[in-house]
Formats: sequence, C-alpha cells, structure tokens
Amino acid sequence: MLNSTSTETPPRRIRGKSRSKPGSRYKARTRWSAPRAKETKAPSLSAQPPSPPAAGSPIVDWACYLVEVLKWAIVPILHGSKRPAGSGWNKPRSAANPEGFITCRQDAAATWRGNDQLGIGAVLGPSGICSIDIDDPNRAREALASVGIDLDKLMASAVRLVGNPARAKLVYLTPPGADLGPKRFTVADPTNSTGKPITVFELRAGPVQDVLPPSAHPGTGKPYEWLNPPWRPDGIEELPRELLELWLDFDNKVPQLVGKTNDDESERRKIVHEFVEQSSHDPWSLVRDQIRRAITVEDVLTQMGATRKGQRSFFCPFHDESNPSFATWDSGEGYDLWVDFHGNAPVGRPSSSGYTMGDVIDLYQHLHKLSSPGAATTAMAKQLGIPLPDVEYQHTPRGTVWRKRTRDGISDQLLSNFNATIVEEVLSDDGAEQERNLRIAGDVGGEPLPLISVTAEQFAGLAWVTNQWGSRAIVRAGQSTRDHLRAATQILSPSPQVNQVFAHTGWRLVGNEWIFLHNSGAIGADGPRSDVRVDLQGTLQAVELPEPPSGVELVNVVRALLELEKVAPPLLTHPLLCAILRSVLCEVEPALYSIFLVGPTGAGKSSLIAVYQAAFGPRFRLDHLVAGWASTSNALERIAFQAKDIIATFDDFAPSGAAGDVRKIHGTAERILRGAGNRSGRARLRSDSSSRPTYYPRGLIVSTGEDVPKGHSLRARTLVLEVGPADIDFSELTKVQQLAEDGMYASAMAGYLKWLASRIDRLKRGQSLNSHRARNLFKVGMHHRRTPEIIASLFTAAEVFGEFAVEVGALSVIEASEWLDRTRRSLLACGSAQADHHRSADPVDMFLSFLASALDGGEAHVESANGGPPPDASSWGWRGQGSGRLYDIRPTGVLVGWVDDQDLYLNSEAAYGVVASIADSLGESLGISLTELTKRMFQRRLLKTHNKGRHKIKKQLAGAQRRVLHVSTSSVRG
Repeated sequence: MLNSTSTETPPRRIRGKSRSKPGSRYKARTRWSAPRAKETKAPSLSAQPPSPPAAGSPIVDWACYLVEVLKWAIVPILHGSKRPAGSGWNKPRSAANPEGFITCRQDAAATWRGNDQLGIGAVLGPSGICSIDIDDPNRAREALASVGIDLDKLMASAVRLVGNPARAKLVYLTPPGADLGPKRFTVADPTNSTGKPITVFELRAGPVQDVLPPSAHPGTGKPYEWLNPPWRPDGIEELPRELLELWLDFDNKVPQLVGKTNDDESERRKIVHEFVEQSSHDPWSLVRDQIRRAITVEDVLTQMGATRKGQRSFFCPFHDESNPSFATWDSGEGYDLWVDFHGNAPVGRPSSSGYTMGDVIDLYQHLHKLSSPGAATTAMAKQLGIPLPDVEYQHTPRGTVWRKRTRDGISDQLLSNFNATIVEEVLSDDGAEQERNLRIAGDVGGEPLPLISVTAEQFAGLAWVTNQWGSRAIVRAGQSTRDHLRAATQILSPSPQVNQVFAHTGWRLVGNEWIFLHNSGAIGADGPRSDVRVDLQGTLQAVELPEPPSGVELVNVVRALLELEKVAPPLLTHPLLCAILRSVLCEVEPALYSIFLVGPTGAGKSSLIAVYQAAFGPRFRLDHLVAGWASTSNALERIAFQAKDIIATFDDFAPSGAAGDVRKIHGTAERILRGAGNRSGRARLRSDSSSRPTYYPRGLIVSTGEDVPKGHSLRARTLVLEVGPADIDFSELTKVQQLAEDGMYASAMAGYLKWLASRIDRLKRGQSLNSHRARNLFKVGMHHRRTPEIIASLFTAAEVFGEFAVEVGALSVIEASEWLDRTRRSLLACGSAQADHHRSADPVDMFLSFLASALDGGEAHVESANGGPPPDASSWGWRGQGSGRLYDIRPTGVLVGWVDDQDLYLNSEAAYGVVASIADSLGESLGISLTELTKRMFQRRLLKTHNKGRHKIKKQLAGAQRRVLHVSTSSVRG
C-alpha cells in the first residue's frame, strides 16, 4: 500500500566483504588478491632498494630493475596508450599464457630489449602494491577532507608518480591480508548534458595495472615521472590507516564524500530554498502539500524495493550500482525532499549545485514512470483519499475532461483520450531573437508518450498532437474542443520551469560577465559556468570545449597548438592559426573577410583545416566539418550566424554541372562571403509584414575548394591560400589529427578563452584589431587596399595570443617575439601572393583577356587605321584562305577596332558585347557595365589619350569619324 511505512532495519555491511543488493541481477563477486609470497614482496620501510637506472637509460634497464629489485609484476604497454599489449596480462606468464605478467629478469630483457616503443605497467595485486589515482585534485581534496583525510599531506609523504601534471598517483604497500578491490568516486558533471559523471579519484588494487615511468603519457606525450620514487631512503609506505578504512567501507562513505549532501547545512538550505522558490501556486497546490505531508520519500523508495544505504541514502531500485542514487533531506517545511547524487534523474528540478532534487510527487512519477507531475498528483491523491480540487478541467485515466457546468449539475465531457502537461518553457536565444518552446509530456491510458518540444506559435493550433504523437493521441470532435483542450493543458500544468537556452556559440554578456558559449555550457573568467544552458543544432553540436587546464598542462597544450606550424608550409599554417585566434575576437571587432583554401583534389586541404576546426571541439574532423557548399544559401546563412566567434569551415566549393548550377553555387558564395565582408544579410518579412531578424556571419568563415568564387570585390574580401599537392606532410598530419581527436587543441582554446574572458571589455575599449600601426606593417607590396587590413587583423590576433602564452609560461618573451616574427613574415608573403588572385578577378583584366581570346578564336577582328587587314593580320583576327595567286585573307567575327602601329582604337560597344558573350558561355560575368568598365580603365591609366571629362576620343578611322577608346596594343596583345 502507498501509505505503509517500512521499519525493517537494513543489514549491516561486513567490512571488507562484498554483498549484492536484493533484486540485483548480479551476484556478489569475490575480490581477487594474489598471495603475498616472499619472493614477490615489495621493499619495506627499512629496506631501501639500490639506485635505479640513470636518466636516459633504455627502457629495458627499467624493466629489469622493476622485476629484479622492486620485485614487481610488470606488463608491456602499447606506445601512446595505457593498455597492456597482450591478453591474459593479469595472470602469471606461463607456457599456456605467454602474454601474462613478468616477474623475472630474463623475460623482462627479452620483451623490452631493443623495443623502446613499449611502455611498462605494474600489475598491482601480484606486485603487493595499491594506489590512489587523483584525477581531479581540487574535488578530491574536498571530498577526502569530509572523511578526515588530508590529501596534501598524503601527496607530500607518499611514493608518487605523475603523467599528466594536473593529476597524480600515490603508491602504497598493500597491508597483509587486506582484501582490496578497485573503487571509483565520481560526481555529476553539471556541464555535460548527457549525464556522464566526472571521475574524482580511484582506489586501485588487485588485478589492475598502472603505467610506470619512463612510459609516455598518451595525452601529453611526455614520459611519466617519479616525484617521490620508491627507491628513496624511506622506501614505500604501507597504506595509511585512514585510507584503508575508506577503502573497506567505501560504499557507506560515498554520501559523505559527495559531502555536503548529508552534512553541509548551508548547502541543504540553499537547495531547499531553490525548491520552495520554484514551487507553484495553483488550484492543485493544496493537494500537493497534503500529499507531501501524508507520505514520505522514504516510504515510496522502500515500497518500490530501494535498498537503504546508511541513515539517509538509498540505492536506485532499477539499477545495480555500487554507489547510492538517492538521499532524503528534511525540507524544514514539514515534508522531506530527495536528491539524486548523479544529477541525471529524469524528473525533479536541477539545482545550481549540479544535483537533481524533488519532492515525493516527483519521485512517485519517476518510480511509476508516469508522464507528468499532474498525473502523479492525481494518482497519489486518490490512493491517499485526498479530495481533488473542484476545478474546470481534470486529467483522468480516460484522458482530459472538461467538467462542464449545466442546469443539471456537472457534466464531464471528454476533450481528448490523452493527458498533456507542459513541464518546461525554454526560451531559445540565438542572438537575434528569442523563440519560446514548450516541452510537453503526455500519456494515453496511463502509457507515457514521448517528451516533445512545441513552439509557442504552434501550441494553440494543436496540430503538433498528431504530428509528434501520431494517431494514438486523439482530440475529440467539437467546435470548441480545441480551445478547451488548450486551456486545460495550460491550467493543469503546475507552473513549469522557465529556462533560457542559448542557441549560438561565442561570447555573450551574462550579468556583468563575459562568457564563451559552447554546446556543453560556457567558459568564463573563473572557468566553466554550470548554470548556463546551450542547445546547438546540427554540426555545431560538435563545438564542445573541455574544462580549461592550468599549470603545466596548460603550458603543454598551448605549445602543442603552436607546433601546428610544422604540418605544412608556414604560408598555410601561420594564417590558419591566426584565423582561429582571430575568430574568438570577433566580439571585439568583426572580421570583415573570409579565408579560402584552394587546391587540387587529394592535396589534403580539408584534412588540414579540420585540425584547426578541432580547436573548438575534438569531434570535428575531415568527415564532420561545419557545413558544405552544397547546402542551400539560407542554411549556410543561418549556420554562419549561429557560429559566432569561431571559425566555420564551409567545405568543398566545386562548381559543376550545367551553366545554371554553376551560376547558382557562385551566387551562394557571393551572398555568404559578401555578407561576411559587409557584416550584412538578406532582409526578410514575416507573414504579418513585420521584419524578421537579419542573419549574417558573426565568426570567421574558412572555405575549401578546387576553384575560388568569382568576382573582384568578393576576392578583395577573401584571403586565398593555395595548397599544392606536396605541401602537406601527411605523416605529421596523422600525428596532429590524433592530438586533435584527443582534445589537445580544444584544451588550449579553453585555457585561452578563460584568460580572454576578463579582458574582452579592455580589448573593446582600447585595442582596435585593424589599428593604423598594424596596417602600416603590411602596406608594402599589397595589390589591393583591403589586403593590408586583412593581414593586420590576423597579425594583431597573434599578438594578443602571444601575450597570453607569455603570461601563462608557455613561451618566454624571446620565444614569443621569434614566433611573432615568423608569423609576420608568413603573413606578408600571403598578402603579396594575393595580387594574382585579384588580377584574375579584376573586370578590366578580364575584359582585356577575353578580348585577346576573341581575336585568337575568330569571334572578333581588328582593321588597320585605313581599313583592310593590318600588319600581322593573323594576330588581329584575320584568317588566310587558298594558296599562291588564289591566296586571300579575310576577317573573322565582329569588327571591334582599328590598329595603327602601337595604338589600338576600340569600338567599345562592339568589344564589350563580344566579351560579355564569351564570359556568359563560360558561366562567368564581368559584373560591371560598359560605362563603369571605361571609367576603371581610365583610373588604371590604360587610356593613352582622352578628352577632358570624357573617356572616348574622336578619330578618323577607315574613312569615317569615330568615337573610340584609345589604348596601347600591348594591353591586349601583350
């Protein structure tokens, strides 16, 4: 029965033994421990072992030392991993098990001699040792302090090794007769939407292995090191008493390690206050309050088969776990609450501390798998005999009912065969507008329906019922049924939480703090922000940054990022690194340009840029970039807007197919990249004629392709980087791809963003990224006036990063100066190389080039000043026919001008028409009118003579007065 109370006293756990929970699918497992034989006993406190091999000795010397002197059981480790090289490694080596652990010098020498690529691991049980592996020192220090253990004191005195400088491992002798097995302490990660917990520390013993120096750490690539070595004068300590007690009674002490769930009164009051503040006040509030006071959380947990763990903690009744899932708390309001230690219960409310909390109604909903708190309230009230409120609408097992008042009393009219409850209102903010979405739970006949999301605009129409729940959910017929069902759903939803969710990446000012949004949360000046929700769509979900590193780990990842310059020529790597550094400063000043990698298929351009894109999330790779140019222009425009303050890689610009298809993709590129250069987008209207937000690129677009988009003004806003077939070192590329997947570059970016967060306002106020000083560095040798601005913008971003690298100790002042000098030289060379790309897209150069092609191809010809064929007629569009006395030379195509020695007089209208026709046949366009073309020819001083205020001159040619453009023959024929 619901209102029964269990008084059974749970069985006590015998220290050092293991038990299975009632109803568990798994039986208790006996802990494995190797016998502590005399020949395998590790050094004692009084037995100082001989000195180890000298620094830089072959790894085989270390293997022999470990088995011969320390008497440890060791196994070979695969290079670049923590995994043993063979199977059966946790059992002794024998003829039947040739890959088992090694305990003799002969086997050690045979395994490691001449193979420095193998690492070494110690199998703890047969080595007679155990360890505590600290993954998160700050959390571990706090958790261990709650059970009376001083981590700093342990780290100062114990034998200690380190692979990742941000972590540590302490090694101890296993006490004789102690039956120890592996234990792991984890806590909820508030920044991880998947509910995956964070490992704080591990207690390691038995059939597990630890990697030993001088093996290479797979994350940092650096060798493990002994800080307090086992050959020190005091040898290896036996496991301290307080750690042994924690180990043997670990499961009971977990709630105390989580800590503050049981003992910290201020934390308890904080969470209770959050719950009370969020409690609703509607016609059902009295019913809910009566239920809370009539039955306890403990009653419901016990009735569902949950096993008690300690005074206030319980295991989850649905899962076999070594750690309790729930703890009960006295609210101080006359009823109790529950807290989920793991923070991932599907019901209740998330607290700012990362836990999930709720009352007995939330718990009943969870354990009985009901669709909503309203359904749980109705069911519990009926079972407890609590009268339901006299309300107009009601959720029932048959569905939602309208209690219609008539002359004859109340008449129940069924509105639907389902019940729907709004459980959350989400305000999705993309930086341009806020869209309200309602998360709705439901059930049909008590069977839960999927949790769905409906926009506020769609809600009233109820079309979402069939669209998302299918034909099972039925709205009854009737003229006013839909209005009543909408009202009923809103009234019967007990004050759903209203949460703001950001739908873009990059910087956002929240309160008075700048934070950088990514898919797992945000990074501010103090590190991760667990109270910020971000919901990115599509490929942008891969924008995920880890917790910012610090200390030596930060130094290592920043250095790794800078070493990307080795993977390809500096004319590629320096601009690309500057691009990712510049993108995170777009909030300070927009980047009014884009970058384009052009090269043949197979050159590796997409693989290269994927490594740089991975600075914003390790899931980015060759087959998972931000977007492809085959997408629609609307989709690309929206992605470029949401990808704020990051690089957005648009891959594979390869116009092909019919002329219309080619023009379409060039048009898309024109629209997107011009929007990046102008910080503008396409204006649109809603159906009610009100203006929609304008979407434009807010980060830095980096494109790849086999061809560059056409248009002179477009190329002026684009830095083109050419990738040759042999430019990329693919062996080096493979190495950095692995580092990218391991999150090395994302960690460096996370550390940089944390540093930047407190400096955004200063940069906005006083540091223009396109400063006059920076532009003056790059003016020489630049073909277009925009190019120095692009180069200066990229270089100034490098200067900001250099300041960061020096401050955190990743570079010395001299190293930073040398790196900046190399970067400056590379950017200068890139800027100078843009001249060819600008000329190929310049309308004047295109006109003259196409005109020369028309003369060569027979589409046009030029006469002499007196008419007839000119000297060297074949160069001016004339073709000979016949031979001997019958030889005749005739013009081809359209007459476009007259030539007189070094002077060419063009019929501009005819010449423009021929050129426009050729360009159109090639799927291209000059992009300017004849008037504008002649004006630009004048500005470039290509007109040899002209009348004041006019570009054309009058000239007697071929017996007539003509208005022509006077140019040099070399401008067309070279």
